[in-house]
Amino acid sequence: MKILSLSHGALVGDIILTKRNIFYQDVELFGSQANVDQLVDDLAFTLNLGRDDLNIVAAGKGLVSGPVTIHLQNGTQVDMSSGSTGVLIPSARDVVGMNFASTKWVLVIEKEAAFRPLAVQQYWRKSSAGHGVIVTGKGYPDLVTRSFLHAIQAMKPDMPIFCLVDFDPDGLRIMQCYKHGSQSLRHESHVVLPRLQWLGIRSADLMPDGQRGADGDREGVPRELPADPATVMPLSLRDRSCARKLLASFDEDGADVDDSEYRRELQIMLVLGVKGEIQAVDDVGDLTRWLGHRLLYALGGLEF
Repeated sequence: MKILSLSHGALVGDIILTKRNIFYQDVELFGSQANVDQLVDDLAFTLNLGRDDLNIVAAGKGLVSGPVTIHLQNGTQVDMSSGSTGVLIPSARDVVGMNFASTKWVLVIEKEAAFRPLAVQQYWRKSSAGHGVIVTGKGYPDLVTRSFLHAIQAMKPDMPIFCLVDFDPDGLRIMQCYKHGSQSLRHESHVVLPRLQWLGIRSADLMPDGQRGADGDREGVPRELPADPATVMPLSLRDRSCARKLLASFDEDGADVDDSEYRRELQIMLVLGVKGEIQAVDDVGDLTRWLGHRLLYALGGLEF
């Protein structure tokens, strides 16, 4: 009732509350921030609403960098290329328009550690694949980041949005969260990205020279572990449990065009017993060559 009352007050007063604000309203009552997060999610689910419809949001954490100007309701403009390490993503409800200039693609990057060097280098401007926008939700994305990307998809439906994640169960779960939404918050279907494309990394990226299968197909099953063991790590018991649950979720949700590839990669991961981070495909800390090649291929401008 406390959260419902706070939400009602926020809606009447036309203000936005963060979950952190709510926790500090009555620390003794809520006990922990995790309890507040769960209660807000439960309330939204019960009312069949998005959390933003309650005027309750998580404090923003996502970052964006690129040649895009965002126009806000208060009349201000935010240049997404102004921050050397990215600009904090604004709430989609405050955005009234975007100027994409010469942007040709959007790349969602799982981790801030991979995002920041690209933002510092202004990869979005120097990429061999043309100008683009790079975004990170810093791991599992918050609603603000997902809403922002959904707004881009709505405004520019023909602009491809790619996703770059680690080759591990969490990476695939994060990509699924962007594409289909959270398993526990399926009512928030208004922020999904059904046309999100998986850029990598896959099992073949961890093999020597992107080892191909016996038939020459780049989608062939890797025949051995990577030549350099430093590029991979063994799956933990948690990783294996997560992978099996994700495989089961594909079966429960029914067939999806991309599910067969996700399922196959998870099965390879379990058979080989290894996982790899995005940094496994960089060139002594420089991801740009691999990324440019992969983006050009995905955009249809390069033969693999």
